Amino acid sequence: MIQASKLKKRILEFATLVGFEYMGKNGYVDPFNENSFDLFFDGVTVNVDSIEKVMGLPFFDGKSLSEICDKLIITEGM
Repeated sequence: MIQASKLKKRILEFATLVGFEYMGKNGYVDPFNENSFDLFFDGVTVNVDSIEKVMGLPFFDGKSLSEICDKLIITEGM
């Protein structure tokens, strides 16, 4: 289980993408800079312009990253 604050901090290091599995589907957050983040889940990618949107957009099966943190299986980048 990972805490939302720890995941947010890791993403904001801009070091590498953070890959995960949620409900049997693959996803990741790829941070480019403080104004550009790719969110990928189940074959779909969107780009958002803030960490608040990374954590709050209901993109992952209708849920936000903050809501599902405790259910993620981290596969890369942590």
